Formats: sequence, structure tokens, C-alpha cells
Amino acid sequence: MSRPSLEWLGGDIREVDADAFDREDLAKGDGPSHQVCGYPAEIQETCMPLECEYAKRKLPYDHGPATPAITKAARSWRLLAQIDSDAALKMNWGDGGMIYVLVREVDARAGDFSRTVTITQTY
Repeated sequence: MSRPSLEWLGGDIREVDADAFDREDLAKGDGPSHQVCGYPAEIQETCMPLECEYAKRKLPYDHGPATPAITKAARSWRLLAQIDSDAALKMNWGDGGMIYVLVREVDARAGDFSRTVTITQTY
């Protein structure tokens, strides 16, 4: 099971009581958080769908405010796989971070996984 973060839903994290929304608990839980599909357990406060859309367009993520076209296109990105750092598997991404592989929904439905975007986040 996974749950969306406010960034994934387009909310503003500053409007939430910090005690009610524990980012580290969402990201790590009780052990490695490997998963296929669902919502990513984001470590950093980025908008992962926007980050994917910028990458697809070969633009830097800090390119500036997203245009309505980019914002709309970003809604089509879905998590394909999340690979957590895992001592038992001798995998450590940075300082205990995660690797996320995302794909546009239309590409996934067509079975085309050649245009995925991979994002790494660390603590």
C-alpha cells in the first residue's frame, strides 16, 4: 500500500501540521520501501510529476514556473518502480535514499517502457 504526498497531489506542505504529516515515516516505514506502482514515498519536497515532465522536455527542473501545458502534461506520470536503499541487498543510494522510475500512463498502457524517467532522492 502507498499513499500520496501533498506534493504528488499538488497541495502545499506549509499548510499541514508537521505532527500530522511525518515525511520520514511516509518515506521509510518499518524497513526498505521497495514497490511497484502506487504512489512514491518521496524523501524530498519536490513535485515529482513536474520533475519528470521537465526531464522529458530536456529542461532543468529549476527552469521557472511551470506553464499550464507542462502542469497538465505532468499529471500523466505514474510510478513504475521504487527501489529503496537496502543493507540486506547491499544497495545504498547516496545516504540511504531511493531510486524512482516513472512512466507516462499512455506509454505504460502501450507497453512502451523506453521513455521512463529515473529520479534519485537522498536525505
